[in-house]
Amino acid sequence: MGLEGEMDSSLSIRNLDEVLSNVLKPDEYVLSSEISPLTVPGENYGSIMVRVVINIKNRNTKNTRTLHAAGKLIPDNEIIKKVFDTQVTYKCEFYFYASIVPVLDEFLKRNGFPEGADFIAPFYGGRLNLHGGPEVDENAIILLQNLKQEGYITGQKRVGLDIPVAQTALDSLAKFHASGIGLRHLHPDVFESKLKPHFYCFTPYGLDELVLASLIPVLEKSDKFSKAEVDVVKSVFAQNVKKLDVSEAWGTIIHYDSWVNNILYKLEGTKPVHSILVDFQVFDYGTPLNDVMFFLFSSIKQDLFESQIDNLLNYYYQGLVSNLKTLGVDISKFSRSSFDQEVKMAVQNYEYYHAMWMLQPIMHEAFKSVASLKDGTEDPTSWSTEHQNKVKDITRMCFDKGWLISNSQLPMGSLPTIRHIETLLRNELAPNEFVVSTKSSRLTVPGENFGSEMLSIVIKIKDNVTKAERTLHTAAKLIPETKEVQTFFDTQVTYKSEYQFYSSIGPLLDNFLKENGFPEGADFIAPFYGGRLNLNGSDRVDEDAIILMANLKYLGYATGDKAKGLDISSVEVALKSLAKFHAAGIGFKQQNPQSFETHFIPYFYYFIGHHFHDLVFANLIPVLESGGFSTEEIETVKSVYQGITKKQDISNTWGTLIHYDTWMNNILIKNDGSEPKNAIIVDYQVYEQGTPLNDIMLFLFTSVQLDILKKEIDHFLDFYFNSLITNLRRLGLDISKFSRDSFNEEIKIAVKKYEFHHTMWLLEPILNPNLQSLATFKQGDVYLLNWTEEHKERIQFITRLCFEKGWF
Repeated sequence: MGLEGEMDSSLSIRNLDEVLSNVLKPDEYVLSSEISPLTVPGENYGSIMVRVVINIKNRNTKNTRTLHAAGKLIPDNEIIKKVFDTQVTYKCEFYFYASIVPVLDEFLKRNGFPEGADFIAPFYGGRLNLHGGPEVDENAIILLQNLKQEGYITGQKRVGLDIPVAQTALDSLAKFHASGIGLRHLHPDVFESKLKPHFYCFTPYGLDELVLASLIPVLEKSDKFSKAEVDVVKSVFAQNVKKLDVSEAWGTIIHYDSWVNNILYKLEGTKPVHSILVDFQVFDYGTPLNDVMFFLFSSIKQDLFESQIDNLLNYYYQGLVSNLKTLGVDISKFSRSSFDQEVKMAVQNYEYYHAMWMLQPIMHEAFKSVASLKDGTEDPTSWSTEHQNKVKDITRMCFDKGWLISNSQLPMGSLPTIRHIETLLRNELAPNEFVVSTKSSRLTVPGENFGSEMLSIVIKIKDNVTKAERTLHTAAKLIPETKEVQTFFDTQVTYKSEYQFYSSIGPLLDNFLKENGFPEGADFIAPFYGGRLNLNGSDRVDEDAIILMANLKYLGYATGDKAKGLDISSVEVALKSLAKFHAAGIGFKQQNPQSFETHFIPYFYYFIGHHFHDLVFANLIPVLESGGFSTEEIETVKSVYQGITKKQDISNTWGTLIHYDTWMNNILIKNDGSEPKNAIIVDYQVYEQGTPLNDIMLFLFTSVQLDILKKEIDHFLDFYFNSLITNLRRLGLDISKFSRDSFNEEIKIAVKKYEFHHTMWLLEPILNPNLQSLATFKQGDVYLLNWTEEHKERIQFITRLCFEKGWF
């Protein structure tokens, strides 16, 4: 049969007796069969549906009976096969009827529902091919009861359903969802083994841009929507995430395509009495509100939509909870407030987007097939008045009810939603892999990270072919929540710089090291999975920016106690990583100067904590006066502190890529037993070109246990120098330029020009136990600068050391 519903006269169903082996009685056989189109053009897009009238005869009694079946065949158009990923989706639907339905049916019958899974059409039989392999071919068939013969009908898709019919549909959805929730809660092993292997993440192909090109002008021309709201819609389309976080309570098997054509209902007189769900090509694991919201958006009469949606949501919720109670599920987990939250998540993450593009084939009168849309023979932009009104009504309701928001509108302290996460992982996912689910939580506690928001995101990934699953433990870096902190850290520049570091500079350093004697590459940088500045393709950093990397804490890395500092072994491991980082930059610059100019220098950034400058200085001088420093020494400190020049002259020899924020929270260390083994450097917001001694002196001044620093400062400097020289030699550089005398001179330059000042103000957030946010610094309530005795002692020691070493 062609896509326009014309019967191919050569079409037949081979070996029909085998397909019906579970339906035929021992002495029965198929006498004959007649095949004709079951659906008209535009009623079914992803398959060929045929009416199969099967005459069955008993060999002994000679009695005959007729079986009225509906046969689902694969599309005969290659475009349609690609759009619907037929090799996967057809197989999923076959296993749904052959394997999953019997499990749900038995579970329901044993737990208070003697009628079983009566929301699903009776299954007569099916196959993927004739040879028994896993491939789906032209001999594939799924044979079901012909529901139209039993009096079931579909509604008019461009008109929608009235309330009684919608309620019967919600009854069936509530029972379907309850069966999945109940099975998962009461028999999780069965759910995992029988249902989960067949879940499939289907992403619609090809309609996004076409629909958005029509949707935005419709909204912009309406006086119902502000520019900000239109921008949110654009963002939602760009970032749709079908695989949203699924809550522990609400997760279940869902249909994912619950529009009017996939829900057939039966009337007794004029009263709808029952509904059956069909077309399980893209069933999956998710929140039941995906199905419910998509059904309400796409399939309710428009004149009833606004006035009845709350009533219909109440109706569904009550039906679902009643079913769960019958099944013996603890319904205390299914509060109305959590239900409302599931509505928000479903709409924001996928169902608004889903409804907008699905209304294209539903409301477009001339729309007959996806193939004709893809090859351009149908105009997708000629939206009718009814179509335009429907999308405007849905969109307005989503904003009015708070179902559509931007991340910037989230309440302070709530977890932002990470959208379109599969696009971030495009270099990590294998060809057949997709994201099953994500789970987010805070990665850092207040006071541990000041210039960004850090989330832990656990990502479950599945292979569609092998069904193998794996888990990716990631850390996501987002922009700060408050505008004040964004301004303080100049987020528009620093976030962009860090994204460039991980996406471009890090890989360049990694390849350079691997090609020059370091097969492990840049193992001092966290593995990078992907990132973006926004979802609209501009160069502005917004609330959808993300840098996704390996979760080092999951891999066994940890930061030390910032109030105390690091021990000798941990300091040495950190210095090794810094020496390798600096050597990589020096080597790359000297051996690839043009690439260094092109890929590194444009992203270097000059950052000074101006907000801390005067406040810290006001406390520093009294602390030094009380610590026995002479008037002359204090005047020198004033001159050094107030004469900072971060942009000092950089020698051609020592100049390299430096981190510029190397305190202990930005250096994570992994232990092998009780011994530190490796260190990874994080937080590249303010990297620059400078002397490596900027990083080293800041690290030693701020991050080493004070009693150890007093004794081992010279040892640490020797250790770093020797490590750096060893690395430079391995890279093939002329190390005669890197004398110990010139190294000592770099120390003086780094300390006097910037790192003494840098240390003094950075010790404030490090050693102040009350500081949880830089925003409080400007308010002044925390910052009466009541320094602890340990804080004062460290400042006095560092200052005395600078005089004794001649660094001032």
